[in-house]
Amino acid sequence: YISSQPYPEKAIDLLDLACVEAQLRRPRLKSDVRLMIEDISAVAANLSGIPVSTVQSDERKSLLDLEKTISKQIIGQDEAVVSLSKALRKARLGLSDSTRPLASLLFLGPTGVGKTEMVRVLSSQLFGEASPTASRLIKLDMSEFRERHTVSRLVGSPPGYVGFGQGGELTEKVARNPYSVILVDEMEKAAPEVLNIFLQVMDEGILTDGEGAAVDFRHTIVIFTSNVGAELIKKGTMGFSLPAQAGLPISGQKGDSFNLPATLSLARRAGAKSHGTTEKPRSGATKEGVTFEEMKDKLLAELKNSFRPEFLNRLDSIIVFKKLAMNDVVKIARVYLRKIAKRFAQKGIYLKFETPAVSYLSKEGFSEEYGARFLKRKIEEKVVDTLSSYLLSGRVKEGDKVLIKASKRGLSFDIIKGKRLSLTSAKL
Repeated sequence: YISSQPYPEKAIDLLDLACVEAQLRRPRLKSDVRLMIEDISAVAANLSGIPVSTVQSDERKSLLDLEKTISKQIIGQDEAVVSLSKALRKARLGLSDSTRPLASLLFLGPTGVGKTEMVRVLSSQLFGEASPTASRLIKLDMSEFRERHTVSRLVGSPPGYVGFGQGGELTEKVARNPYSVILVDEMEKAAPEVLNIFLQVMDEGILTDGEGAAVDFRHTIVIFTSNVGAELIKKGTMGFSLPAQAGLPISGQKGDSFNLPATLSLARRAGAKSHGTTEKPRSGATKEGVTFEEMKDKLLAELKNSFRPEFLNRLDSIIVFKKLAMNDVVKIARVYLRKIAKRFAQKGIYLKFETPAVSYLSKEGFSEEYGARFLKRKIEEKVVDTLSSYLLSGRVKEGDKVLIKASKRGLSFDIIKGKRLSLTSAKL
């Protein structure tokens, strides 16, 4: 976790610092101070900014359980989670190119399906919980980088220009926290000069800032998101719905040309049509499977029209997120409601949500156009705001249980006084 020094110098320095820390904590002991592994982990955590629990954890076990951990918080995107986990396991085991970032990924999908939320969960799982002083997630919204001169915001202004010495938004944060997840949101809106910066990061893993210092990106994970082809994913193709339109991993090839299997599929169908023949469906193919292939081919063609080949070729994987179904939204609502129940349980107030109430909140917070983007806001408005007013007025006090039901008029709150429950009994 300490990449600024070579081995074994950094190991010796780590031992020296740990010995000093241990001696300062126990200055009155006449006997020799025994250095424990917890002391070394604490110093390593201070130097790297990564929590002690992450430094001490068994990384192999966390990598094996990555799908299970992410799937608890990201609902309805099982195929996308599996594809992401495979790419990260390969990177963390050292099987990918060591001169490039750990992984360079592109997330595609309509708004409100969990692309940004998956990045947050991934950052927390790999590098520990973010804090105000050492954030593991570096988010850059490309709608702010439409102009060519905004490149200086990423790497810092050169000598003689306004802002020299202040550091770049990207290079300064990575230099302080080498183990980070970089989220580049809505990549299609970036200026070409901004894209060139990321091409260098993805290819060499090193970026020179405005002051001439080289910043190491080899321990970062770079994730781009885009809404390119979102309409194809939402509507499908040929007028059919896509029950399994998700999680498609498309591996980019490292080379000078953009060559993907789906491109060959398009060529085969075009050739068959020109000769007056029709391509026979694969054995076991269903109407939904053919529709999915058509959508996939059109999505790749849309990508080639929106992004340069050198960018697509440097990606380790392209992951497509599906449109959320109503049952997925209900599961997402349950995840939010569990978090709210835990918050109130810490204050001695225990919540229980009946199934009709969960369904009502799910329908209120879901829309075909925006997915589950407004679900959290709707739950806060309908549940948290109401209970907050009850707390202020004294209707709900510590030790009470609140049963949330759904009726034709909306939600109803039944307050049971003085019924203390365990946290487990307050879960959904």
